[in-house]
Amino acid sequence: MQQIGIWRVTDSGPVRVKSSNVGLEERLEAWIINDPHLLQAGLIIVGKQIDLGQPGRADLLALDQQGQWVVVEIKRGTVYRDTIAQALDYASALASMTFPELVESVRQRSPDTDLPRLLRDRQAEEDEDSAPRDVRTIVVGTGQAPGLQRMIDYLVSGRIPIEVVLFQVFELADGDKVLVREIAEQVEPSPGRYQPSTVDALMARATQGGIGWQFQALIEAGRRHGLYLHPWKHSVMLAPPANRSRCLLTFWANPVEGNKVWAYVAPAALGEFFGVPEEKVKEILGFDQWVKLSRDEVQRLIENLDRFFEPIEQPTS
Repeated sequence: MQQIGIWRVTDSGPVRVKSSNVGLEERLEAWIINDPHLLQAGLIIVGKQIDLGQPGRADLLALDQQGQWVVVEIKRGTVYRDTIAQALDYASALASMTFPELVESVRQRSPDTDLPRLLRDRQAEEDEDSAPRDVRTIVVGTGQAPGLQRMIDYLVSGRIPIEVVLFQVFELADGDKVLVREIAEQVEPSPGRYQPSTVDALMARATQGGIGWQFQALIEAGRRHGLYLHPWKHSVMLAPPANRSRCLLTFWANPVEGNKVWAYVAPAALGEFFGVPEEKVKEILGFDQWVKLSRDEVQRLIENLDRFFEPIEQPTS
């Protein structure tokens, strides 16, 4: 089992912060349902204990900002190989379900969830013949068994989108407690069956839809700041070069409401990866989560991104 060490830096040297027990294993599912961003920015939980047929019930079913399905399996303790096998079994069952079957399974557990609308918002609509669909898997626990990371690396190298997220709690000297997250990172997100071969394909679609300038300007901003550009079916995602599976900003090639750009902005992820408090990122960017951007608003977002990255790329002495 992996152990995370945390030290508080004092004038006399580092002082180790002790681990704590606050019922973490019992609370994890409730915390994730209440705040899916604990796992990933843009994630939305569509239901819990969803019946997937033969394998049984998945702990949580979610959609990411791209409209890709995510199975979340929560282990109350250490993640072992059989947990990975079970989670992959859930993912394979979800991939092969027809869309009406999936809608009905979600409706039974979450009658207020409007799946067609959530997919439409992400430009990822499905029909009765959508199966097999792309599915990601996230396994959550408080530790992982020796050798498990080798298994995860092998699966990811074979283009199976799976990651393990580990949580631990530590208690500071004043009694405050800190939740620490560790993610077994993917080197590259799964490409999906319908991913365009290049960013150019999406650029051409945006130009045809009348938002070519805005789309190109956002692409150039990503490149200017050294971010990784990952094309999906309908959108381009900007991610940190060291963690290409994490969304910082996503923008879609199909226009909405005339000539507006549909985008997802993740201040929490930007703050996490670049060491800036989330509230400060929101203050600088002026945009948060799902937004519809006019031409002027795209220009303003780009200018604000330049402001955000300036002190990072050109630190003062």
